[in-house]
This record gives sequence, structure tokens and C-alpha cells, in this order.
Amino acid sequence: AASNLRAIAYGIVPADAMETRRVAGRIVPAMITTTALVSSLSCLELVKVLKGLPLKLHRNAFVNLALPFFAFTAPLPAEEIAGVNGKTHTIWDRIVIKGSSKSPVESMTLRKFLSKVQKKASCGDEFEIANLSFGPFMIYANFLHS
Repeated sequence: AASNLRAIAYGIVPADAMETRRVAGRIVPAMITTTALVSSLSCLELVKVLKGLPLKLHRNAFVNLALPFFAFTAPLPAEEIAGVNGKTHTIWDRIVIKGSSKSPVESMTLRKFLSKVQKKASCGDEFEIANLSFGPFMIYANFLHS
């Protein structure tokens, strides 16, 4: 009854109980087949990553089992953004800051941490760090600290 009310609301022809069961019975095998295909393609790409193969050997897959349609394309490299001192950066770049035995990371102040980031990034004092994040967490935002 609820499926027929929804069908009427969206302008779809209502179906009887047997037709609803027939359609629903085809959904599970289709989901299993699609899941198996996507999982296997993902595993193939993971093996390539673990082997350290170059980007040109990886593939993006576009699949529609209803047509059937399979298309594979080479992924594009990450966009490079111009940085300071002629360096370029991508969204995948990272800067690792380690504390010393005299000053472990736990006791490092924010000011010292920011100066280490500037030194490691080779950007000098003429550039200001706008924000720092760790995963989904924003650690520092210059507009909050004056």
C-alpha cells in the first residue's frame, strides 16, 4: 500500500503485490553483482598502489550493468598550485613536523609550531600561515588569533 501511494505521488503506475515482489526480487541479485564488480575493481587498483606502479597504469572505471557499459580512463594527476620560491604543491602534499627529545611535540607551543611550519615550507617571514588543519579539525586560523 505504501509503495502504491509513493508511486501515485511520483506519477508512476501503481503495481500489485506480486509485481512489487517480482521487482524487489531482482534488486538483491543486481546489488550483489554490482558490489562484487566494484569491490574487485577497487582491489585491482589497491594492488597497483601497493606495488607502487605509476599513475598512468591506474584506471578509473565507469560501469552501468543495465546497458551493459564499461569504460576505463586514466586518472589525471592532482592539480599543482604555484607556491613560494618557485615550488608547486598539490592537495596531497604534506609537511611533517617532529619534536626533538629536548622539546617533544606535546610541549610545543603554537607559535613555535607555526615557525617550524614556515621554516619547513621555505616561505620565510614575509608569508603568513592562514590556517592549519589535521583531518577534519582546524588547528589554527589566523583570523581567530590576533
